[in-house]
Amino acid sequence: MSKCKSYLVAANTCEGFVSYFDDFLKEAKRILILKGGPGCGKSTFMKKVGKNLLDKGYSVDFIYCASDSDSLDAIFVHGIDLIIVDGTAPHVIDPKYPGVVDSILNFGEYFDEEHLRKKGEEIKNIIDTKSNEYKKLYEVLKNAKVIHDKIEKEYLIGMNFERANEIANFLVEEIVPEGEEKVGKEIQRFSGALTPQGQAIFYDDLTSDIKSKYIIKGRAGSGKSTLMRKVATAALSKGYEVEVYHCGLDPKSLDMIIIRDLSVAILDGTAPHVVEPSENDKVIDMYVECIDKNIVDEEEGILVSVGEEYRKEIEKAKSIFKDIKSLHEKLEGIYVKAIDFSKVDKVYDKVLDDILNM
Repeated sequence: MSKCKSYLVAANTCEGFVSYFDDFLKEAKRILILKGGPGCGKSTFMKKVGKNLLDKGYSVDFIYCASDSDSLDAIFVHGIDLIIVDGTAPHVIDPKYPGVVDSILNFGEYFDEEHLRKKGEEIKNIIDTKSNEYKKLYEVLKNAKVIHDKIEKEYLIGMNFERANEIANFLVEEIVPEGEEKVGKEIQRFSGALTPQGQAIFYDDLTSDIKSKYIIKGRAGSGKSTLMRKVATAALSKGYEVEVYHCGLDPKSLDMIIIRDLSVAILDGTAPHVVEPSENDKVIDMYVECIDKNIVDEEEGILVSVGEEYRKEIEKAKSIFKDIKSLHEKLEGIYVKAIDFSKVDKVYDKVLDDILNM
């Protein structure tokens, strides 16, 4: 039975644009790299191929774009281990083994270059403005992380680290079977990210077939990410494959891990990705278990003021992101008028036939 999963392998974070595409591409036996400007149909092309293959019984991963949650960066087709990927900026991808593993499909060949030359100054202005807006975005996200660290620091004052270690050790014993030491495999991804359309979250999609879900509640600095990292490390040491989903704001922190061989997921169920547990889910509240409420005052003082400061910074980032999306749509509008989509459709038919004949 075909399965569909959605996630990201890149995100716009407090450390700038963070990409795990290099690791992602290692999973493929065949790679089709799409080139071409904005609006030339790369994402639509991948969506059509992916849906068609799903209908034919293939399992397909849809890898979404961190700068537009309606667009795709790539698809991965299981069974034939094929990746079709957008190879343009900000994740520029070129063939490593041309003609053997990688091939290029250049949509730029179907552009009316005369039309684009007439719009040259407008195109350059939009691209340069967009680049500057991204610099602003990264500065705001960096500042948001600094503010978030202040919030963490306040909770850490009342943190019971001994109790946090007990919980982590208990989970390791409960989840990871005893066995000989082996080298596992760590897969780096994002389960969500801040986008111009808001917070993209793929928890439900990624965990739909997982039997045991542990939902970790808590506050900043209450040890949620550290707990997940300890379980992941233990599973990796026993030879398991662990999907590690990084935080879209701070990639050093974790939002979720999945160990599919054990049908286990551990995920951060707090804002901005609030998860309400179902009947069979196990909930661990690190705030209740590990934070001394006599020391940490959430009702007044620095946590209230800094929390408001953090929310304002995130809203500022969202506003800049919307401006970036608006600029990109203007750019796409120019390129859409310059491309011959009838030729793109013919290429689609040929690529689909080639895939089905693999």
